[in-house]
Amino acid sequence: MSSNRLGLVSVVIPNWNGLRHLPECLGSVERQTLRPVEVVLVDNGSVDGSLEYVANQHPSVVVIRNPTNYGFARAANQGILRATGEFVLLLNNDTRLEEGFLANVMNAWAKVDGMVIGVLPKALYYDRPAVINSIGARWRSWRIWEDYGDGVEDRGQFDQARRVFGGAFIAVCLRAELVRRIGLLDERFVSYGEDLDFCYRSNCLGYSFVTCPQARVYHKSHSTMTDNQLRWLRHHFYRFGLRNCLMGIIKNYEGRNLLLRLPFSLVHLLGYVGFLYPLRRFGIARLPEILLVSALVVWELATALPYLVEKRGAIQRARKVRDADIWRLSMESVPYRSGKAVAQCRATEVSEA
Repeated sequence: MSSNRLGLVSVVIPNWNGLRHLPECLGSVERQTLRPVEVVLVDNGSVDGSLEYVANQHPSVVVIRNPTNYGFARAANQGILRATGEFVLLLNNDTRLEEGFLANVMNAWAKVDGMVIGVLPKALYYDRPAVINSIGARWRSWRIWEDYGDGVEDRGQFDQARRVFGGAFIAVCLRAELVRRIGLLDERFVSYGEDLDFCYRSNCLGYSFVTCPQARVYHKSHSTMTDNQLRWLRHHFYRFGLRNCLMGIIKNYEGRNLLLRLPFSLVHLLGYVGFLYPLRRFGIARLPEILLVSALVVWELATALPYLVEKRGAIQRARKVRDADIWRLSMESVPYRSGKAVAQCRATEVSEA
C-alpha cells in the first residue's frame, strides 16, 4: 500500500442524543496527528441539541439528518455510503481517541494483506483507563462471542497485533469498498449484534480482522442506553442482543452446524442468558417483563425467518471458509481472560506483507 494513501480515512459517527459525549469525541478526532479527510456524523433524530452544537462548534463536520432513530446499523451504513475515504473509522460517539490513534491504525493497514477487512484498536474503559474493554473477540460456536481481555488490567499482554475473528465495533477501521461489496451491516438488526453478524459473514467470505494495540480508545460502555433512559431488559441484551445473536447464527452457520448447534444456542441464550440470569439479577418482581421479552424474541425470530432464509442462501452460496476454520481461528487467537494463561497464546502473528 503506497504511503500517499494512508491518510484517506473518513470518520463516521452515528449519534442519538449524544450531546454530552460529542465535545470530547469530536475534539479527540480533531486532535489526531493524522487528520481524516472528513468527519461524517449521522444523527438519528436527536432532540438534545446535538445538531445545534455540531453546527456551531464543528461546522466542517458533514451531517446526515434522520427524522427518527433508525438504529446503529442503518446510521452506520448511511455514513459508510457517504464517506469518500478509502477507509472508514466507524466510531461510537461515547469515546475518546488518543492523539496517535489514526496514525497507528493506518500504519497497521500498511502491514496487512488484501484479505483483511478491518483493524480493531485496544478499547479501554473510560472510567477505568487501565482496564481493557475489548481488543478483538473470539466466536464460541454454541453461544456468542467473547471479547478478549474484557475487564482485565492492561499490562501489555495483548500488545502483539493478531488476526482475530472480529470484535465490537467501538472504533473499528474498515476497508470501505470491501465493506460495500460484501453488503454493509444488516439493518434488520437495528442495534446490537450487527457487528457480530458482519464479522461472521466476513469470515465466511475469507476475510479477517487484525488488532492494533497501539491504537487506544476510551469507551463509556452502554452510555447511549443510559442517556436515553432505556430500560435494560426491553432495549438491550435481553431483546435485541438475544434476537440478533440468534439471527446471526441462523444466517451464517453451515447447514450441519445449524442443525446440531442451534438447539444448544437456543437453550443457552433463551434459557440461561434470557431467563435465569435476568431473573437472578432483577428478581421475581420482574418475571412478567422477563417472560414478555422472551416472547418478543421468539416472535421476532419467527417473523424474520423468511428474510433470514433468503440472506442465509446468499451467504452460503458465496462461502469460502468453513465454520470449523472460523472457530479454530477464534480459539487459537489470544487468551480472552488474563487467568487463562497468557503464556499459552498461540496466535498467528500478522504478516508484514
